[in-house]
Amino acid sequence: MDHVLQLLDLHAQRLPLPLSPVKDVTFTKGSLKDTKGYEFGQKTIIHRFCPNCGSSVFEEMKTRDMLAVNIRHLRGVDVKALEFVHYDGFTKHGPQYEFA
Repeated sequence: MDHVLQLLDLHAQRLPLPLSPVKDVTFTKGSLKDTKGYEFGQKTIIHRFCPNCGSSVFEEMKTRDMLAVNIRHLRGVDVKALEFVHYDGFTKHGPQYEFA
């Protein structure tokens, strides 16, 4: 893991999400089919979450064979010990919606 992108989702929850090829992700409990998905906006990402507790598990990229995994679900990772690279998507891409 070279670096971690820190993204801000619509619920203002900060999620460190490293990008990983799908083939490199192994589920130790459950599977991709066990998660529920939600899409919005341009529908290029499926936001996957636990159907029982609602915890954000990962984001599935529809345009690439990649997953952005919520590292809080990875065993043996100390989130507080990681260094983060801030990504300002708002400044780079601007607002996706405008309201009258």
